[in-house]
Amino acid sequence: MDQATDTIYVVNSSNNTVSVINGAACSAQHGSDPVDVEVDQATDTVYEANWGNGAGATVSVINGRTCNGQVTSGCDQVPAHVRVGIGPAGIFVDQATDTVYAATVAPSGAEAVSVIDGTTCNATMTSGCGKKPLLVPSAKDR
Repeated sequence: MDQATDTIYVVNSSNNTVSVINGAACSAQHGSDPVDVEVDQATDTVYEANWGNGAGATVSVINGRTCNGQVTSGCDQVPAHVRVGIGPAGIFVDQATDTVYAATVAPSGAEAVSVIDGTTCNATMTSGCGKKPLLVPSAKDR
């Protein structure tokens, strides 16, 4: 990202191009201190890991069909959130199993992975987003 020009550059390795996004024109705001983002291609859901200013962390669940580079009608809507442990370090979507993994690193050093069911917590179905996700502690914390 070029902060001086508010331009976002994204590499597209599948077609050897670089997308250039005007950050001023596409400025959806959904979380608190976002640290990572992943897209579930099957459900067109954007999962955004939010640091949360040290007050606990969430994963925002954004509808990619209504908030994207061409369609912005849903970008100003408040998305569903999933509460995860403190200090998310990253997020990963397993496309084959529709499972979302949010890795967290708490200031105390407690590391874990929250496992979110992408079939019940996605852009069109949010009934599972309010449920506490399965928490798998790191090997050192077991």
